[in-house]
Amino acid sequence: MNVADPIVSVVPSLHGPVLAVLARTSAPLRQADVYRLAAAGSYSGVRKVLLQLIEHGVVEEVPGGSA
Repeated sequence: MNVADPIVSVVPSLHGPVLAVLARTSAPLRQADVYRLAAAGSYSGVRKVLLQLIEHGVVEEVPGGSA
């Protein structure tokens, strides 16, 4: 078990690091922020995970600017 990041032990796919990032905040994050904070996977991989989580209702998509 990775005691520094226990979610990776429970959810070993890229979903784990992405969910860990989202669990640490209550503020909206841009995809780039999630990618940077997760420090795992590729940008497109994080995008795929976020789209899956949105599709399943786990994550709420908030339209924003292009910044």
